[in-house]
Amino acid sequence: MSYLRAALSPDGHPLVTVIIRPCPRAQAGAGTHPVAEAEVAALIDTGANRSVMSPDVAALLGITPVAVAELHRADVALADIPVYAVRILIPATSGAFAPLDVLVGGVRPNTPGAEALIGTDLLAHYSFAYLGPPGDFVLSAEDGRGVHAVS
Repeated sequence: MSYLRAALSPDGHPLVTVIIRPCPRAQAGAGTHPVAEAEVAALIDTGANRSVMSPDVAALLGITPVAVAELHRADVALADIPVYAVRILIPATSGAFAPLDVLVGGVRPNTPGAEALIGTDLLAHYSFAYLGPPGDFVLSAEDGRGVHAVS
């Protein structure tokens, strides 16, 4: 079993560092000098059904949208947002989580310091536990090899 145990942020948020890379389905932008990967802070959000990343991360990776989707969020009126194809890697405290290929919305999370948000589309591959008294959280998964695609 692989797991990550970490302390909540000073504001009480479950933040985790993730590595985001273009996945094989990603579309490269014209005339860009992309980086191979971006290491960013991501908020684990059990109330979000879709994962997102800041459009700044997409620009850094030099990728363009593969689709457009409707955004439904309490603080934003209905809007169309770009969708990007990325590979997300979550470093584990013990073992290793399989990388996940996922379509993410291009929206900046509201949580200060977070450039990405992990929603239930990715959390479906893990078990998540909030440990109130110590102020920690645990993300765990059965060991798996290869890359998992998330639709």
